[in-house]
Amino acid sequence: MKIKIFLFLLLVTLFIGCSQVTEEEESDTNTTIEVTITNTTGVTTGTLYVTYGDGYTSEVDNSEEFTNLSFPFKLTINSFTSSSTYACVATLDSTDNLVYDRFGDPNGYVVFDTTKSGTIEATLDLVLEPVPVADSYESDNNTTDAKTITSGETQNRSLHVSSDIDYIKFEASAGNEYTFETILSSNRTDTVMYLYDSSNNELADNDDYNNLESRIDYSFTTAGTYYLKVIPFDNEESSIGDYLLRVTAVSKMYRSNNSTELLLNKNNKESWVNHFFKSNLY
Repeated sequence: MKIKIFLFLLLVTLFIGCSQVTEEEESDTNTTIEVTITNTTGVTTGTLYVTYGDGYTSEVDNSEEFTNLSFPFKLTINSFTSSSTYACVATLDSTDNLVYDRFGDPNGYVVFDTTKSGTIEATLDLVLEPVPVADSYESDNNTTDAKTITSGETQNRSLHVSSDIDYIKFEASAGNEYTFETILSSNRTDTVMYLYDSSNNELADNDDYNNLESRIDYSFTTAGTYYLKVIPFDNEESSIGDYLLRVTAVSKMYRSNNSTELLLNKNNKESWVNHFFKSNLY
């Protein structure tokens, strides 16, 4: 009798296990992703590149090209791993323009949850962006050819190819703090900024301080020549474009003895006026 009960329980366990595996397999098999790509740019010639894969930017499973363009373009994705996230991005290359998707995401990706069964639908909207051209500061791909920027100045610049490097020379005063920042005049530009001393030692770097913009705040203890370097993120074609470069001196009037202490601190019972006059005023 005990043997029969044991065999019965064993069969039940095996049946439940097989059912769970079957359900998981069916979930993957029955889940499809349908991406509709719309195009209001007026560009209808060129090649549409659709890349999709596991996660955001790594482990890309597939990249497809489509030349017979007719919008809205619908792409059905059936092959993917059992990962819970899946990403898709679309770009369109033409002779005069770079076209890319935004979908309200700074990275231009649409992400899916593939743990759900059935059909997952989403739309990628293609946006027209003129191909960037070399700015008036070229060539400036090294420190020797770097052009000068001064405090309070804003320069119109561009990263016109994925391999472009913009070196900028700056004369800093000892004891002063400056803010170096890129302001994106293009919706697609993604900058990375580095700060070096005259011996090419890296002092600071920044990526995505504000969305895709870069910013470095730095206090200089030694006067001299310093260099900024601005490049497109990961040297990607999708990161190139126009940008503004601005340098601003930070006023010392609002700096206290303790650089980490804020003058306007709501939790500090000391009045702002008393605190202000206790600070170093230059």
